[in-house]
Amino acid sequence: MKNKPTAHYPIFLNLKNRRVVVIGGGAVAERKIRTLIQSGADITNISPKFTSNLIQWNKAGKIKTMQRVYREGDLKKTTLAFTATDQREVNLAVAREATKEQVWLNVADQSTPGDFWVPAIFSADDATIAVSSQMKNPRHAVEIRDRIKAFLSKNEPY
Repeated sequence: MKNKPTAHYPIFLNLKNRRVVVIGGGAVAERKIRTLIQSGADITNISPKFTSNLIQWNKAGKIKTMQRVYREGDLKKTTLAFTATDQREVNLAVAREATKEQVWLNVADQSTPGDFWVPAIFSADDATIAVSSQMKNPRHAVEIRDRIKAFLSKNEPY
């Protein structure tokens, strides 16, 4: 593995009490929201339909849901946004608004350019490991993360 510079800046964000909007209500949105809940973000999930876990998290007060399609204006006063839809036209509309409102955007299916991507992560005790393939091969990043996790699990304490 060669050590070469990246054009991206790795960062961990404090999202506690910050508004985060997730567009989409399927398995991908659920996966993103599961991690966002752990961050303490103020999460709004917008979609015509939701998975059973998203419905439960809404009932438990962990997230707010809006059962409808995305509309321009949904990103007002938002820190971070995610699109987790398979509808390119929706992703493009969200991307346009994110640019206008200066909101950092992640597009789950990569159909539209976003501002950031989410690395493969592993957290234990006081450590968090994040692995990225610079979006070239996300599955490879997951494999590397899992190898690190297995290594650390065998060699505790760390």
